[in-house]
Amino acid sequence: VVICYKLFAILFPKRSVTLPFYSLTKEDNRKTSSQTLSTWHGFGQKVRLLAPYLWPRGNLLLQGMVVLCLALLAIERVINVFVPIYSKNIVNNLADGSSWRTLATTVCIYVLLKFLQGGGAGTSGFISNLRSFLWTQVQQFTSRVVQVRLFGHLHSLSLRWHLERHTGDVLSSVDRGTSSINNLLSYIIFSILPTIADIVIAILYFVSYFSALFGLIVFICLLIYLTFTILITEWRTKYRRDMNTQDNNAKSKAVDSLLNFETVKYYNAEGYEVTCFEEAILKYQQSEWKTNASLALLNQTQNLIIGSGLLAGSLLCAYMVTEGRFQVGDYVLFGTYIIQLYTPLNWFGTYYRLIQSSFIDMENMFKILTEHKEVGQSGSGKSTILRLLFRFYDVQGGCISIDEQDISRVTQTSLRSYIGVVPQDTVLFNDSIRNNIRYGRFPASDQEVEEAALAADIHYKILSLPEGYETQVGERGLKLSGGEKQRVAIARTILKDPRIILLDEATSALDTQTERNIQASLSKVCANRTTIVVTHRSTVARKNSLERPEPRKKPREEPGYEGLARKNSLERPKPRKKPREEPGYEGWLGKTPLERPKPRKKPREEPGYEGWLGKTPLERPKPRKKPREEPGYEGWLGKTPLERPKPRKKPREEPGYEGWLGKTP
Repeated sequence: VVICYKLFAILFPKRSVTLPFYSLTKEDNRKTSSQTLSTWHGFGQKVRLLAPYLWPRGNLLLQGMVVLCLALLAIERVINVFVPIYSKNIVNNLADGSSWRTLATTVCIYVLLKFLQGGGAGTSGFISNLRSFLWTQVQQFTSRVVQVRLFGHLHSLSLRWHLERHTGDVLSSVDRGTSSINNLLSYIIFSILPTIADIVIAILYFVSYFSALFGLIVFICLLIYLTFTILITEWRTKYRRDMNTQDNNAKSKAVDSLLNFETVKYYNAEGYEVTCFEEAILKYQQSEWKTNASLALLNQTQNLIIGSGLLAGSLLCAYMVTEGRFQVGDYVLFGTYIIQLYTPLNWFGTYYRLIQSSFIDMENMFKILTEHKEVGQSGSGKSTILRLLFRFYDVQGGCISIDEQDISRVTQTSLRSYIGVVPQDTVLFNDSIRNNIRYGRFPASDQEVEEAALAADIHYKILSLPEGYETQVGERGLKLSGGEKQRVAIARTILKDPRIILLDEATSALDTQTERNIQASLSKVCANRTTIVVTHRSTVARKNSLERPEPRKKPREEPGYEGLARKNSLERPKPRKKPREEPGYEGWLGKTPLERPKPRKKPREEPGYEGWLGKTPLERPKPRKKPREEPGYEGWLGKTPLERPKPRKKPREEPGYEGWLGKTP
């Protein structure tokens, strides 16, 4: 009863009220809670995710192969019953002195069955090999569908999700999960289900042909075997999970270090990176040792149970033979059948462990597949604004409109097809320069690619390379300089020919001459297009029409901007010849209050600014020789209250300021 209760608790765990993986839960808490769950937690959901990959929809040839493989599997079960029977008949024919013809026929049929069966294990016979050959194409179909779906789903996830994950960790989870699906389908269909069928058939055969006692021995042995297999395997699950985690960490560390190869060289950090990687490998090996040690314990327990069952059944059958109730052939039949049954049963424990390991390996992949296509909050930088336009993030309040159309109400594909961008951090694919430029518009011809490169002022640079446009740029474009990578990105955007162009520090890594050339090209490319420039360089601001408009012929007449011939108040006008006469700006030649006037020769006489030669209160006057005598500023040589006077020798005696040497509060 206790064993059955534990089995029920393992196979059908109680559902706890927990937040889904995509809710606002801390990552550390999420990982800790998942460690305590059984491998079979959420089994129904996992089966629903696997079901579409088993039956190849829309492909009649592959569907026929699946049906044929299942038919061959049923034939193998029948052969497993007849092999022990013909083994018994051979022994009885030899003992009874049957004719040669009868004996030869029996031997030939027995050998044919063994040829089809494959040594009793059912793993290397003719039928098994034929089934494996036919199943290969179904397996390839499953692998292809899973990988394509995962790859497409990864591209549909938000930028926030990708920024929070390590690329090496994600790729490792995808690779392990894809292979685990193929293994899982093979284990369940061609190992677990056939073994269970063989066990049921064997128990029924022993009860009907021998006696109920033989069936009881086989049943008890198999029940104990399965119970201990499931319990120990569930116990060692935590070691397998930890081993996968450490494996992901080691691979992620290696990928991250190699991607930042140049930075490692800058700081002579090779030794540090090797040490960190070695520590990650050591942690993985420690988890691997625990996994293998628990596996050895499980194998020894299984061997002990199987040996005990074989011993009990063999002693009982031998006793029946000595009593004359069974023939010698019956003992051979029992021994052959029980060994033939225990061989796949021994593999049953292995397949159960492999199925469990496959479920563990697929956990991260299932998390990726169930990850919602949501978008997160962003920062407040200028580059984030461009990401908002591309809907890498969705706004939490308000809306972004293009031609009075809310971009959140259109598909991301249609939105991004109208926008071209030159990002601040240009990342290129490890491919040729031609293909990197063609990424802007895939159907583009070679001539169009070269014209875009010419407009970006990189065409002749590419031609000077040994392989020209077929030059490989290296991982993330490391073979090119920063300026060359940005020019490739500009050429890519030029080739896309979008309606809206976003330039995010597009010329930040360029020299002065190249910048001038590209600015001239961008002026042509951005004509009749909405262009948004994010920059901190004044050279770009002077060139761009959004920052500095064209001069107007008729001067402006607004108060404070008289004579300003520009459209934008941020521009500084030319100085005027006749000085201004407005109060506070007498003699000022500037057009706006932003300009500083020339000093006046005659000092000002307004109250509080006596002797001041400046034109406005913004200028600091020269110090006066005679100290001021106004109340609170006695002895102060400064012209305005903004200056701090020298300390007084005699302390003040006013109420609240007794003993204060300062001139003001």
